[in-house]
Parts: sequence; C-alpha cells; structure tokens
Amino acid sequence: MGTLNNVLNLVERGKQVAVYFSPQKEFLTIQSWDDIKALLSKCLPENIRSFDNNIGLSKKVDAPSRQLSFI
Repeated sequence: MGTLNNVLNLVERGKQVAVYFSPQKEFLTIQSWDDIKALLSKCLPENIRSFDNNIGLSKKVDAPSRQLSFI
C-alpha cells in the first residue's frame, strides 16, 4: 500500500510514475488521475476497500476533478 500511496503523491506533484502491475505482468505509466483510475479499475473491489481503509484512498482522490466513482 505504500507503493500506491507514493504513486498518488507523485501524480499529485505532476510526476510520471512507472508501475509494474503483476497480475497482468505489465508496466503502466501513471501520470494523471485518469491513469490512477485505470489502474484501480484493474484491482479487485476488496483490494480497493483495503486501500481505502489503510491509506485513506477515497480522501486522497475525492476532489471534484479527481473523483473515482467505484470507491
């Protein structure tokens, strides 16, 4: 969860991040909130809930320009 938190922080600062998504064995380039949404859409709902419980995911992305509808 620390990795996801770091990705969120870097995107917030306008940085580009390469993430290896092991379930699909692929690298993803994350540079926007839309990219984060695409990454999270590949995750299981229980993982999303865990991210929210552990790092406050919905608070980090719950701004008018960043809302993720599946949280």
